[in-house]
Amino acid sequence: MDFKLLAMPLAMTVCSTFAQTATDWEQQLEYVSTDDDFDGENWEGNYELLTDLAANPIDINSAKREDLEQLPFLSQQQIMDIQYYIYKYGGIKTATELTLIPSLDYDTARMLRTFISFGELVEPESEYKTPMKHELVVYGKIPMYDRAGDKDGYLGYKYKHWIKYDLKINDNIRAGIVGSQDSGEPFLANKNNLGYDYYSIYFLAKDLGRMETFAIGRYKLSFGMGLVTNTGFSLGKISMLQNLGRQQNQIRAYSSRTEGKYFQGVAAMVRVSENVKISGFVSYRKLDATLNSDSTAATLLYTGYHRTETEMEKKHNTTATMAGTNLSLSVSDLDIGATILYSHLDRELVPKTSSAYRKYYAAGQDYLNSSVNYSWHHYPFAVNGETAIDKNWYFATINTSSIQISSYLSIMLLYRMYSYKYTSLYANSFSEGSSVQNESGFYFGANWTPNRKFKLSVYADYAHFPYLRYQVSSPSDAFDSMIQGEYRRGAWTLKARYRLHLKQKDYTDDYDNTILIDRLEHKFRLSAEYSSGEWTSQTLVDCSLIDIKYPASAEEEGTTHGVMIGESLCWKRDLGNGSKFDIYLSGKYFNSEDYNSRLYGYERGMLYSYGSASYYGEGVRYAIAGKWYINSNIMVSAKVGVTNYFDRSTIGTDLQQIEASSQTDVELQLRLKL
Repeated sequence: MDFKLLAMPLAMTVCSTFAQTATDWEQQLEYVSTDDDFDGENWEGNYELLTDLAANPIDINSAKREDLEQLPFLSQQQIMDIQYYIYKYGGIKTATELTLIPSLDYDTARMLRTFISFGELVEPESEYKTPMKHELVVYGKIPMYDRAGDKDGYLGYKYKHWIKYDLKINDNIRAGIVGSQDSGEPFLANKNNLGYDYYSIYFLAKDLGRMETFAIGRYKLSFGMGLVTNTGFSLGKISMLQNLGRQQNQIRAYSSRTEGKYFQGVAAMVRVSENVKISGFVSYRKLDATLNSDSTAATLLYTGYHRTETEMEKKHNTTATMAGTNLSLSVSDLDIGATILYSHLDRELVPKTSSAYRKYYAAGQDYLNSSVNYSWHHYPFAVNGETAIDKNWYFATINTSSIQISSYLSIMLLYRMYSYKYTSLYANSFSEGSSVQNESGFYFGANWTPNRKFKLSVYADYAHFPYLRYQVSSPSDAFDSMIQGEYRRGAWTLKARYRLHLKQKDYTDDYDNTILIDRLEHKFRLSAEYSSGEWTSQTLVDCSLIDIKYPASAEEEGTTHGVMIGESLCWKRDLGNGSKFDIYLSGKYFNSEDYNSRLYGYERGMLYSYGSASYYGEGVRYAIAGKWYINSNIMVSAKVGVTNYFDRSTIGTDLQQIEASSQTDVELQLRLKL
């Protein structure tokens, strides 16, 4: 019997029920995300942010506008409509009432209810307090195989584990600590003599009189549209349609396990008057860097890996000092803000410019960025934008306009222009490329929801890169478009998506002539979900077709394709007295001709652990995961996942190489809540 045919019934992907569970947002987030989002360095941070928000739901009836603005998928109009509904009807008692708010479509209402609770409406002067809440999460991952580095090369053992403690008092004070270690990193050894390779300690207080937010330890900052600083949530092109370009002005605790672009020090946001707020922050932190022979820094690193002697030598060998402020003014429908950020590195940053495309990478020791942002909202119109300059007066600007034609139709336009010489170490905004630099473009998007059963989303984005890029030695262009539809009938939900992505790259012929050629990427996705009682199932089909337009004289094959098929099953059982049990079966069959035509599969697993991976070649991925909520205070989770390749005898390369055609991982997690 052909093993591949036998493996097909095992291809079951984790899915969520229609009920109000933490997996609702995971399923929707996966659907509104593209492959570019999964590739992005911020995606794991995005996942952990939403997991954190789901674990600490907002009391919808006592929430301020600033509280609801923490949810990145809500538009300004939706936030206003929620608050108006609470004011008019005295509060929201159940999730069903969310469907009565006209601007909330089915998916947004379904996603929202995961992040909110329905406490009693409380007057501002009342002494409403909630109990002190403790949460302790312990996680471990056991690989049932050895990599080459586990035998010779890595400083630590092959097991990955982390611990997280979070304390919440009266819904306005939060503190905690996170300790984490990746597979291969030393524990209680080498430079990690304090135990874990990574620690994050944070404290955040809100609503302390005029002081709206106060943070000590590690924190995140987001001001305007991210042209100066944005270490919060990063939206993709589909999800941008959900919040219609809404800005974020936030200081949040950094409870993530990723060693990304956080701040460390003190930050505060103070309300000077009813319409004026001012924020200030100071940060001092260690960074990893690849050094040049003269001890200057060639590249700043944010991977957080310290598994080998070489990686350990780069650990915290550079320091960064940052200070800045933000001033915001609200007058009627208009919000105006200004941000200044100064950054200093103790080593001069000198990127290797032997490759011409690196010529305008961030360089030097001192950086100064400032911006002005604005937001005007008057139903049905909304306009948002930010313009920033660096110390050399190079600029970046992004501007959006949207119109809510009716409760069924919204349209959004976006224009951005980022100078190829603009430099900011902490900028993170909408872009086709990977940074706020060397790009200009136009974006159009629309959402049409004629009824609760049907939704259609489309976008088209054109980008121009005036300077060189990696593997592109002249000005180039890109075009990205997508259409996706969703239809519900009874217990069934049908979804379909098509995406066309055009990029340009260099091609050098036999005579050393270099020209630009087009790379066309077609992606198709079909899914069918069925939910009935305790059972939910999903069928998913993903296809990719890559067409590289080589010259007629070229010998390279320009077309490759891939396909992935998954079936899913989910069973949830309420055992009574606060006890319940969930079991998930997951898996997929994939077959792609090469890495270019790879496909991405999302797989639900442990809390705070992101589960997306790319697959190429031929094989199957299957897993079983279970969660037992012993009571409201104790949850135990376990997962076993297997990836089996049919077309190779080894997996990975270099120190990551596994001398086998399959790999099995076991994950365990315990959560205690008091």
